[in-house]
Amino acid sequence: MPDQRTIDQRREIFAIQEEFLKTYRRTRSLTLACAVLKMEDEQLQQWLRRAAFRKRKDAVDKQCVDILEGVAYQAAMQGNTIMQIFLLKKLKPAVYEDKGATLF
Repeated sequence: MPDQRTIDQRREIFAIQEEFLKTYRRTRSLTLACAVLKMEDEQLQQWLRRAAFRKRKDAVDKQCVDILEGVAYQAAMQGNTIMQIFLLKKLKPAVYEDKGATLF
């Protein structure tokens, strides 16, 4: 069983990681999140080698993609033709995928 000092250190690391993930969620940049927290890239690489942290980071990525898809959908519904094309390709790739045609 870990001693109190080890438990406290783990809690502190978890809190720093949470602050990092909060900053990453806001900036969408690993490099910028490291800079804001004055953290070396090597520290991030160490964290990413651990499955538990990677899982939390992946959850942030998933949330951000979900938000972006919502924004893209709203833009498509407001008449943005490019977003309409992208969403059709995503939702019905068999129908709207590029068929490999070339211009030259």
